[in-house]
Amino acid sequence: CSSDAEYQAAFGDTDMSEFEAALATLWAGFESDFTAAESLLDTPEESSPQEGQCARVSIELTQDVLVSRAAFEATLGVTNNSAGEFPEELGVEIVIKDLGGHPANHLFALSAPMLDGVDAVDGTGIIPPDSTGAATWTLIPLDAAAPDGPTQYKVSGIMNYRIGENVLAVPLFPVTITVLPNPRLNLKYFIETRVYSDDPFTPELEPAIPFTLGLLLRNTGAGAAGDVNILSGQPRIVENESGLLIDFQLVGTRIGNQPVTPSLSAALGRVEPGDSRVVQWQMTSTLQGEFTDYSATYRNRNALGQEGLSLIDSVTIHPLNHA
Repeated sequence: CSSDAEYQAAFGDTDMSEFEAALATLWAGFESDFTAAESLLDTPEESSPQEGQCARVSIELTQDVLVSRAAFEATLGVTNNSAGEFPEELGVEIVIKDLGGHPANHLFALSAPMLDGVDAVDGTGIIPPDSTGAATWTLIPLDAAAPDGPTQYKVSGIMNYRIGENVLAVPLFPVTITVLPNPRLNLKYFIETRVYSDDPFTPELEPAIPFTLGLLLRNTGAGAAGDVNILSGQPRIVENESGLLIDFQLVGTRIGNQPVTPSLSAALGRVEPGDSRVVQWQMTSTLQGEFTDYSATYRNRNALGQEGLSLIDSVTIHPLNHA
């Protein structure tokens, strides 16, 4: 009897020819395990197995893909040395332009300012006498800011405030920044559909043979992906209507041709444009079965909480049938 399991990843296009190049690596080191498993399954039983009904189980495996990306900080410092009137209604507008003088704020994601010594820079702020204040913004370039190569911009701003009856607008000195292209990551998962483990309808206890969840990560962007890490959780059963006594366990991780380690994390480091990384996660099941349905989805999380900042283009999952 086979168990029907659904794989759901926290992250889900594919050119199958890329998988063919990676398969030799993925299958290396597992041939003996599969041979052992198949010989067990091919061994004739002395008595006929009992009849039973297939049970349906759904599992979920959550993974976090962490990628370092380029960002800039713009800091404005203000000092009020006066003991009398002080700036009120302080407001600051960040202005970004390309070298041709064209507005470019739309090419960057801009954080809310971090304030130190000033209560606001939205037109309501004040700088008390004999005090210093600062505001810092984080600027994250979008893909369109540098689609093909390094691109320069000038970051400046306008500071508005009122002292007594005088309303002033002070232009801030522009600073030139160089924006590098962003990476674009494509995650292609592939999972073995056949799981070898104990057959509940035989008296013998068959061994659990690790099966593989593989990943081919490819950077198709014009920029490098820095410090790529994948943190994996343990498989979790999310549907088991029949109450089947079954458990899944992630037992090891393998990056490329490196030895298998018991770690749940995979540190892939810097991935240059056009480069790929291959990762295997070895898992076991307490019962034999087969994956018949699987899906993969992803959700972007970033420090600014803004849409459109994901460096992941696609996440897909594909079956692998061991011959």
